[in-house]
Amino acid sequence: MVTASLGLTGTSDSVLAIAFVIIVLLAFFAYGAAAQHRARYGVAPWGLPPWAWSLLVFCFPIVLVVFAIALFTTRPRRRSRDVPPVPEEPGEPVVADRFGFGSSHPPPAELPPAGWYRDPSGRHERRYWDGKGWSEHVSDQDVRSLDPG
Repeated sequence: MVTASLGLTGTSDSVLAIAFVIIVLLAFFAYGAAAQHRARYGVAPWGLPPWAWSLLVFCFPIVLVVFAIALFTTRPRRRSRDVPPVPEEPGEPVVADRFGFGSSHPPPAELPPAGWYRDPSGRHERRYWDGKGWSEHVSDQDVRSLDPG
């Protein structure tokens, strides 16, 4: 009866079940991609939370095209922890030591290179900037240690 009211009288139940499973998988994909975008860039595509994208794709699968456009057009949000450090002297950092912190994505061009800089918290003389953020590696009187706090 339901298939007759939807105009799907010639459609078998297995085809409908497969279509439903595909739509559910697309909704899960939309949720995961939106959550990953929010975690990586600080904002979900077009500011909609991941659950909203999932619901829209589930109800209207054609929205997946709009979702793809939103993924590519949403700009990253600048966070306060993304503010680059100010080196003591322009140019090279104090000690150009690399610890292997890396990412598959290169840092934006405006961030300074990885290296040792004056500790912004003031608890230590130097703290290691890994190219994206401050690490737990610190240095006092050229003795390196970890500062988990």
